[in-house]
Amino acid sequence: MLYPSDPCIDESRGNLELALISIYLLILQFLCKAIRLCDKTTPSRAVKAFWDPDDIVDFEKSCQDLEARLDMEVQNCERSYNKIDRAESLHQGSALKDLLLQLKELKDDARVADLWKRLDEVERSDILIWTSEIPYKDHHTTASEGRTKDTGEWLFEHEQYKAWQSSDESMILWLHGIRRSLFC
Repeated sequence: MLYPSDPCIDESRGNLELALISIYLLILQFLCKAIRLCDKTTPSRAVKAFWDPDDIVDFEKSCQDLEARLDMEVQNCERSYNKIDRAESLHQGSALKDLLLQLKELKDDARVADLWKRLDEVERSDILIWTSEIPYKDHHTTASEGRTKDTGEWLFEHEQYKAWQSSDESMILWLHGIRRSLFC
């Protein structure tokens, strides 16, 4: 997400950058001192082999102070960004609520209901194609080609079928038929 220019964010980001620069500066100063010591001759290094304990204590204290400052600046940045994120979430939640209210108003429109039904049918078909290795469409097409017009239409008028079709629950309609020969 891109954050808009906000004085609070700009200030906290700037303070965080300054705190990071301060830590980098302290580390670079330490490394420069160590390099200067290594560049000296062996006898000089032997004399200064041990740094002044006060230097070490000062360096450690500076590191701790900068670490505390950096931690505080990170928290300030997080608070600033979280504030903007909360405001954006509230805005998006409000827009979603408005869309849901508009959708609720359209729910009773027969055209919209028909569109939802078609979308559900397409989605179910896509899922079946995706999950099944059985070429059900081919089987259906082959079986449909030899079908006599209006065969089985009685099923759509049967009460059990109507109850199943109008149910909101997930149910399976199991049709079982015994094929009879015409020459019995």
